[in-house]
Amino acid sequence: MAQRGYEPALTLNFNYRNCTDYAARTLNRQLGGTTTDIRCNWSSIQSGNSDHAKDWRQGAINRGKPVDNMPKRGAVAWWGASHGGGYGHAIVAEVRDGGNTVVVHEYNGSNTGRFGTRTLMRSGEWPQASLHIADLPDAPLAGPAAPGAITVLTHGSRVNLSWGASAGTADYQVYRDGLLVATVGGTTHLDAHVLLGQSYNYTVVARNSAGISPGTVKRISTNFEAADRAYLPTKDGPAQCGRAGGQHYQALVCTMHTSTGWSSVSTGHGDWEYLADRRWLPNRDGTVSYCRRVGAGGQIMCDRFDGVTWTSSTSPNVDVGYPEDRAVLATKDGPVLCGRAGGDNYQVLVCTVLTSTGWRSVYSGGGGWGYPADRSWLVNRDGTVSYCARVGDGGQVRCDRFDGTMWTSSTSPQVDVGYPDNRTYLATKDGPALCGRAGGQEWQVLVCTVLTPNGWTSVTSGRGDWGYGSDRAWLTNNDGSVSYCRRVGTGGNGLVTAWDGGDRGQCGPERVL
Repeated sequence: MAQRGYEPALTLNFNYRNCTDYAARTLNRQLGGTTTDIRCNWSSIQSGNSDHAKDWRQGAINRGKPVDNMPKRGAVAWWGASHGGGYGHAIVAEVRDGGNTVVVHEYNGSNTGRFGTRTLMRSGEWPQASLHIADLPDAPLAGPAAPGAITVLTHGSRVNLSWGASAGTADYQVYRDGLLVATVGGTTHLDAHVLLGQSYNYTVVARNSAGISPGTVKRISTNFEAADRAYLPTKDGPAQCGRAGGQHYQALVCTMHTSTGWSSVSTGHGDWEYLADRRWLPNRDGTVSYCRRVGAGGQIMCDRFDGVTWTSSTSPNVDVGYPEDRAVLATKDGPVLCGRAGGDNYQVLVCTVLTSTGWRSVYSGGGGWGYPADRSWLVNRDGTVSYCARVGDGGQVRCDRFDGTMWTSSTSPQVDVGYPDNRTYLATKDGPALCGRAGGQEWQVLVCTVLTPNGWTSVTSGRGDWGYGSDRAWLTNNDGSVSYCRRVGTGGNGLVTAWDGGDRGQCGPERVL
């Protein structure tokens, strides 16, 4: 008996029950074809006489079909050679929520030769491209509208999320890296199960009896302390710092445990300013800074506490970049605000740093911002700043480095970037690295790609165990190496895989805790 979606008499010159065969059959039907009137087969999509999915993207381009990263109903969701054991993967997508979630109908998704469906969210695994060969008209949306924009306050151990309400909603679901972490009735959630120095993709959807809304997505990094209240390491001892006073007398206060006891010092009357862009920073000299945008939004003000007194400095009007991916960081030269600037046709970066001699603002040359779901600012171990992102068809990594005066850039060759959940950028002793899970269920491995002083290197671990999805994380160790830690077995064991990076290019032994 033929399985779902198959017409036994239909021959399209692809291997039976491969992803390409089922996708071509679906496209044939969408184009109005039948078993006798074939309108899509191998010759309609092949490139370089290849029947592998990895070549479909070029085949579509060769035939003048649109190729982009915008899924549409009936479009082909495509992955290149980083998937499918090097052969790629091609499936037909059903878009239910306007583009942030797709339902996939596929054969051979896990090399089983069987039919299956999956729901993919933009905050989790996502196609590397959409091929618009035989798109269908958009289906009407059901359920509530998408929640409003997500606002976050990030800390090393917690992320405080809030979002705009959606009318007629019964509840909201919060996903972290594609994993459901909460169902709430209100418009806030405190996620206390995060770690310092990680990158996470959050998606919030609204639900009612009519259906589920499109997802609202926010990518965050726990590389800094949000400016509500923060615990910080200083040269004099641990400190708790926060906003104090009230709306008519806005002040700051830090309480520090020094070698001689407790000390608490407040600023004078000041300005807390914009909620979305204010951060506490532990500076590299052991002092503390509170930085934020002020005025009309184009100036930066930093208050610095040295353990005894507060000082303040405000920049002239500068380009602070777009709000998404804007970051406030502690560098070797002082606190810096960095962001994406320019436009779609001239994509640049800009950093404005408060140095010992005053403010300095420097643009990069034209380049590429990279994929929104995979880009991050890092403070390197030498105190410089890097902006790293996936570029090209998604299988390359580009890092732009700012040393306080000038920018340099480097792009990797094609590499395995791993799966999107738990994929993260890390500052290692050898340079910025992108690390993730790779392989498949039957061969679970890890991969890190690092930009060293001698160029790019990519290293894959031996076969192991990814661990439980709710308890796994990448860490940068004090010596600059990288560890991937997770719960394994029945949940009572911890497993650590260490990577020493650089040209030594080896993964250390796994240790069960």
